[in-house]
Amino acid sequence: MSRYSIGRFVAGLLLSSNLFASSAEISTDELIIRGIFYDNHQMYNYSKAIYDELYSRVKLDNFLFKKANASLLSGNDIATSILELEEYESKHPKNVVAKRLLVPLYLFKGDMPQAKKTLANLLDISKSSRDYDLASTAYLYEGDYKKALDALSKSYELKHKEDTVLQIASIMLNYTHEYKQAIQLLEMHRRMSVVSSKEIFKMLIELYVKTNDIDGVLQTYKALYQIEPKDIYLAKIVNAYVYKADFNGAIEFFETNKPDDKILFDLYQHEKMYKKALDFATKVYKRTKNPSWLAKKAIITYESAKDKKDPQMIKKLISYFDRAIKEGADDSSYFNYYGYTLIDSNVDVQKGIDYIKKALAQQPNNAYYIDSLAWGYYKINQCQEAYKLMKDIPAKEIEETIELKEHFEAIKKCK
Repeated sequence: MSRYSIGRFVAGLLLSSNLFASSAEISTDELIIRGIFYDNHQMYNYSKAIYDELYSRVKLDNFLFKKANASLLSGNDIATSILELEEYESKHPKNVVAKRLLVPLYLFKGDMPQAKKTLANLLDISKSSRDYDLASTAYLYEGDYKKALDALSKSYELKHKEDTVLQIASIMLNYTHEYKQAIQLLEMHRRMSVVSSKEIFKMLIELYVKTNDIDGVLQTYKALYQIEPKDIYLAKIVNAYVYKADFNGAIEFFETNKPDDKILFDLYQHEKMYKKALDFATKVYKRTKNPSWLAKKAIITYESAKDKKDPQMIKKLISYFDRAIKEGADDSSYFNYYGYTLIDSNVDVQKGIDYIKKALAQQPNNAYYIDSLAWGYYKINQCQEAYKLMKDIPAKEIEETIELKEHFEAIKKCK
C-alpha cells in the first residue's frame, strides 16, 4: 500500500469512526480490523468506541476485555468498564483476565481496598509471573515497598525477566536503600544471562557509586566496554584507574586490550617506563606513519636522559622533532616542547623562539607558551620584552607554578 493509499485509508477510518448511527452498514470483520488498527496506533478512544459497538452486536468476552483495556489506556469511562467487568466477574468468578483488568481500573479510580481484594482473589487462583507483577504495581501505588519487592521477587523466581530485576533494583536503590542486596541480585542476573542490556550495567554503576565501591565501578565499565567498545566507557575506565592511582593496573588493561595507543603511551610516560614508551612509539610510528609519534619519541628521549645537556641526546631529539615537523606534525604542544628545549639548553635560542611563536599562533593565551617565549627573550637579553610578556600572565598563576615563578624572578633582575 502506497503512502497515499495509507493516508486515504486512515482518513476514511477517522471520518467514519464516529458514525455509529449507520454502523450497521459496516461489517463485524471490518470493525475488528479498525479496532486492531486503532490499538496499534494507540488511538484508544477510537478503539474503545469500536469495541463498544462490537460488544453490543456479539457478547464475546474478548470484545468486553478489549473495550475495558481501551478504557483503561484512554482514561475514559472507567466507572462503566468497572461495572461491566464486575457484572461479568459475578458470573465468571474464576476468570483471571477480568480480574487482571479490574485491578488497574480500581487503582485508576483510587479504590485501593477493591484493588487489593480483587488482587487477593486473583492470586488465589493464579500465581503467574504477570500476576505478581500486577500485585507489585498495586503495592507500589500504596507505597508498600516491602510487599512490592516480595511480589516482584516471586515474579522473578518464575521468570528471570530483565525488566523485573531492574524494577527490584530500582526500588532497593531509591526507596529501601538495600544497595548491597541490589548489587548481588544484578550481578547474579548478569552472570546467569547470555545477554544483558546496558541498563543492567548502568544500574550496577549507580549502585557501586552509592556504596563508594570504585572497584565495582571499574569492573562494570570494563564489562560494558567488552560489549560495546565506546570511547566514553574507555574514559570512565581510565578515570577509575587514576582515581585508584593504579597505573600499573591501567597499563595491564591497555596492554591486553590495546584500545588506545595514545593512552597507553601516556601511561608509560607517567610511570617513567621510558624504554617501553620509546619502543612503543617506534612500533606505532612504523605501523601508522603518523609523525606525531616521532615527536613523542623526541620527548621521551629528553625525559629519559640522565644528562639533559648531553650533546648526543640533544642531537637525537632535534632529529626526531625535525623529521616529525617535516612530515606534517602540527601541534602547539610539540612546538612549545621543542622550542623550549632549544632555548633552555642554549642550543639554538632563535630557532626555539620561532617554534614558540608557532605554538602561540595556535594557543595565544597559553600561560606556559608565553613563559617559554619570555624565557627565550631573556636568553638573548631582551629583558623588557620578556618582562612585558610575563606581566600578561595572571599573577596567581605565576605564584602557583614553581617554574613560572623562578623565570619571572630571573627576568625581573634582568637588565
